[in-house]
Amino acid sequence: VYLFGFSFSFADSTAFLTDIQKLDSAQIGSHGMLMQRGIFSDQMRSHLLDKGVQLPTCIIFFSKSPKKANKQLRKVMKRYDKEKVYWRIVPPGDFTFSNPISNQ
Repeated sequence: VYLFGFSFSFADSTAFLTDIQKLDSAQIGSHGMLMQRGIFSDQMRSHLLDKGVQLPTCIIFFSKSPKKANKQLRKVMKRYDKEKVYWRIVPPGDFTFSNPISNQ
């Protein structure tokens, strides 16, 4: 599964974006939803809170295909570019998603 995180801070119009990450151990359920998606969102939220971001709202996007994940990422950026946000890219070495199921 390929996933990336997006966060928007309503306090100062800052948007955060992770790189697209491949997570072999992530699973998509029978209804097409990423299993444990709330935990992935919490991972990104915790990382941003540790960096001093106040009240980040995090969303995880995912796909089985890297091409589709990249298309989702471009769509998110295009949509929020209209909002005149300040983009902050989370450096790839700074944050990595980990599967909570494989960590147990």
